[in-house]
Amino acid sequence: MAVDGPARGADRAVLRPAGDTRRAHPGRAADHAGDPGRDRHQGSVAGAGGGSHPARREHPSRRCAPRHARRLQRPRGQRGVPMSTDNCTDTPSGDTYERGVAMVTEVYQGEVPALPEGTMAFNDVMMRSLFAEVWDRDVLSIRDRRLLIMGVIAARGSTDVWKLQAQSALKRGELTPDQLRETLIMLAPYAGYPVVAPLIGPCEAAINEWTEAKD
Repeated sequence: MAVDGPARGADRAVLRPAGDTRRAHPGRAADHAGDPGRDRHQGSVAGAGGGSHPARREHPSRRCAPRHARRLQRPRGQRGVPMSTDNCTDTPSGDTYERGVAMVTEVYQGEVPALPEGTMAFNDVMMRSLFAEVWDRDVLSIRDRRLLIMGVIAARGSTDVWKLQAQSALKRGELTPDQLRETLIMLAPYAGYPVVAPLIGPCEAAINEWTEAKD
């Protein structure tokens, strides 16, 4: 047996019997010799780090954008429509902050002082997202939302925050003292007596302070 043709690695050598004058297959590279398209193809493969397939070309806009931002380029369900802020109708951040301040003042009746915008980032985000966007929705009343919050706070055993909600509910006329006490009776079987029992003291303190302020 004799080896003919250009070797493309030890495992790719072409073997033929001695004396066989048939021309060996020149190989894939020879078949495409002089093909400009093939040369460009091989160049792109080499530039991509080698391999038998051309490198996947990425749209220039996707190459420029950070990976975490690519998901924000188009709204879900809309193809070919890049997201733009040119026609954004959102209110200015200052207006949103003022709406949040107005809502927190209404919800807590002055029990929670509103800090000036820019005092701390945590407060700014809370005013814009929680009070201007969530509390300001008209699907549920402030009273309804407060009752939901009081249930969550009671289950977590946050006595100070529960007293704040109780004071605000009394000031706004959302709950009477008897209704406030009834919330604890209702919550105890669900949240647990050991969790709800410590709220009795803050509840009565809120009622006493509200009664004295009225007199």
